[in-house]
Amino acid sequence: MRYHFSILILFFLFFWFKHFLPHSFISENKHHSFQQFVYASNHEKQYFKIRNREFIHPLPGEITSILVAATSDMHGTLGIFCDFDCDQVKGLLHLVPVIKELRVRDPQMLLLDGGDTYQGSMMQFYLNHVQPSVPFQDPLLQLMNKLRYDAMTLGNHDLEMPLDKLSWRMRKASFPFLGANIQWKTETLGEFSKSTNSITTPFQNLHPYHVQERNGVRLGILGMTTPGVPIWLDPLQIKDFRIKEILSSSRKWISVLRDEEKVDLLIGLFHSGADKDYDDRTAIKLGLPSPNASGQVAKVLKQFDLLIAGHTHQTIPKYALDELPRFSVPIIFPGAYAKGVSVVKIKLIENQQRWQIYDMKFDFKSARINQDPMSIKEEIGLSDEMLESVRNYRSQPSKVILKEIPQKVVRNDCLSKLSHVALQQPGKESKFSLLPGSWHTADIKREDLGKPILRKHLFQWMRYDNLPVLANLYGLQIRIMLNPMLRKFQERRIRSSTYLVPGGFEAVPVVEDGPVRLSLKEWNGSTIREDELYKVWMTNYHWNGGSDIRSRALLHDSQLLKREQRFLRDAVFDFLAAKHPKLPLSCKQFLEPI
Repeated sequence: MRYHFSILILFFLFFWFKHFLPHSFISENKHHSFQQFVYASNHEKQYFKIRNREFIHPLPGEITSILVAATSDMHGTLGIFCDFDCDQVKGLLHLVPVIKELRVRDPQMLLLDGGDTYQGSMMQFYLNHVQPSVPFQDPLLQLMNKLRYDAMTLGNHDLEMPLDKLSWRMRKASFPFLGANIQWKTETLGEFSKSTNSITTPFQNLHPYHVQERNGVRLGILGMTTPGVPIWLDPLQIKDFRIKEILSSSRKWISVLRDEEKVDLLIGLFHSGADKDYDDRTAIKLGLPSPNASGQVAKVLKQFDLLIAGHTHQTIPKYALDELPRFSVPIIFPGAYAKGVSVVKIKLIENQQRWQIYDMKFDFKSARINQDPMSIKEEIGLSDEMLESVRNYRSQPSKVILKEIPQKVVRNDCLSKLSHVALQQPGKESKFSLLPGSWHTADIKREDLGKPILRKHLFQWMRYDNLPVLANLYGLQIRIMLNPMLRKFQERRIRSSTYLVPGGFEAVPVVEDGPVRLSLKEWNGSTIREDELYKVWMTNYHWNGGSDIRSRALLHDSQLLKREQRFLRDAVFDFLAAKHPKLPLSCKQFLEPI
């Protein structure tokens, strides 16, 4: 009887550990003896452990303060080469004077970043996708090391680069990368190591949280990544991990940080916006948690003292404020492109031998021109050779010259048609395309007229790293995907990322007895039938689920024919760089072959 009772107790304990301990990072591998172990390591190869600490007991009547500064969504903006909005002061190099001044105010300042850090600039694109893997340097990362960042959270765009280059950054960073809701799939984990009592993951510097002690206060920084990643990224890129729901993941880790790590202040460093409705419908249809849950957390989980929210590029507040009353927990939004840094001054007083917040002040410090940004180039690995390589890449000329600066409508039509033409293979059957119809403005000046279009101009017009996808689509699916185009004809408001335009066929609004509809016809006049299949090029962003295109058109994986590995932007540039490119009619208004 005693033996059976012991077995019952062991079974109960196993069930309790498996289902109630925080386990976003805890493997269910059969070799795992259930310890509070997080299978990631810091830059010194020390395996991350949950620590059962003693409370900090301030002296009676003691007062102290904490200064928190945060950036987010820098998108590779270092501040040397300008890709767009060149009339603005931005880039981490131009935040150096600001951060130094804040360090003078409080040498123990906490400096954080909310993710989407290493993708979005032409220099980062070159480092991630053009430069050979070895040797590899990233001046932006090394500048963050020099500025003594304390932690950053992974953003969705940080996961777009080749994972070996992200892993390299994690190893070289002097600060941990955070992602408490990123869970490695058990079947893809590495071998169990008896010597370290751990299982290796692809990223050995990815932590759920980070604990620091500053000015006598213990701070816990909990990182969360948007679960919307599968909406935008290719499945193969994220096949080894899943990103869990933010609210429930936060609840699990709050108990660890408050009850075991015994932090005095709890900060959420989230790459997730506050507007839950934004992209929520798309996520629900794809069976994913809400991509933007910071606002929900701020309403429900009052155990947090401060939330820092990236992802949506908002700047809140933009000036000094004494309070942020919208949510139960104050949320700051540090903006984007290193245009400035959000600052929070937290004052604390001893209350029953524990720290208690009695005042918080919020501010935003804008970047200002660094008069000598190149003075530290050697310290951050920015060699003359790297500068020259990136400069040459940006300046690669096409075989067309710019006749005049195009108007928005003409530019958009030209780039959409160029994208379609660039994806057609000479001598093979022509394919349809449904590609973006809205593009950005390039930093073109009057002195550029009469000169070749450069690679950097294509990067400015087509800023997203989209890859082409070829799919077999029914005519009805094509019609559904063009619904935003019909709404645009009707002068109704649409989300620009949903606006696709036809390539290789025409879509013309027809007004008959009923509502306005689109007439879809091939160039030879044949009607596109709703029950027939057609080969169609589109971007991986829309195929994967971006802007709710996949769900609305009921796209299915079995319809996928091909994923291109050459970026759409590069395909267009290669077309323009070929001899005597045959330009679409709208392009001839402002472009001319050399």
